[in-house]
Amino acid sequence: MNYCGIDFGPKLLLDTAKDCDYESTLSVAVRELAQLNYRYLHLIIRDDPTGKLGCQLKQLSEPALLALSESIFSFFTVAFDDVGRWTPLFAGHNIESESGDLAHDERADFVETVVFFAWHLACADEVVAKAILQLDERIAMELRRLPIGRLRTISSRANELLAPRWIDNDFFWSTLIRCSSDPSCSEMQPIKLLGRQLLAAESLGLSSGNNSNLNSSDIKTANYPQKQQVQRKVRQSPQSGTLERATG
Repeated sequence: MNYCGIDFGPKLLLDTAKDCDYESTLSVAVRELAQLNYRYLHLIIRDDPTGKLGCQLKQLSEPALLALSESIFSFFTVAFDDVGRWTPLFAGHNIESESGDLAHDERADFVETVVFFAWHLACADEVVAKAILQLDERIAMELRRLPIGRLRTISSRANELLAPRWIDNDFFWSTLIRCSSDPSCSEMQPIKLLGRQLLAAESLGLSSGNNSNLNSSDIKTANYPQKQQVQRKVRQSPQSGTLERATG
């Protein structure tokens, strides 16, 4: 991965990354997100070939999968907006002591990449992290505290949190997949805009995207959440020195 001309890796110069403005960081993050989306679509096809989503995806050609991947929202979630589910991942064990022998497969490698991606965004621009991955500011704070060498252990604990985003929203997925195989489909841009609306609503805590009752009349032009909007939501959230289980 590369951000503002900086290679993403153990020698990442985060101080230089901070010189990127919000729009530049968001633009590069979206390009990297397309690669993650593409990998995740193939992961769904591999892990759930007989499931409803897997069956639909495996009918697509590679060009169609690539076109589908180029969205400004992730097709996956690792519960980055759920403090209660991430609290146990940071607590209860010595993270260093578990880092010797970690199991690896395609799913584990993908989650590890996503966690590193989230860590970098949390360090480079927390507002972009919130917009792209719904990364809660308290989880972002804990990720920033971790040495980069310990992220692998955290990612191994997060494997079970990986799931398709908006899996119960049949209208969204069926329309998106249908349009991906038909370049002339007039609904492609509107359905991607709907995805942006769903993501923006989640970022601002207004709703979840699992609304199976949505139809074409619900698709309206949407703008990606502005930095000021997301910052306002972040400032309203409780802050603490350590993660606490979310209540209510």
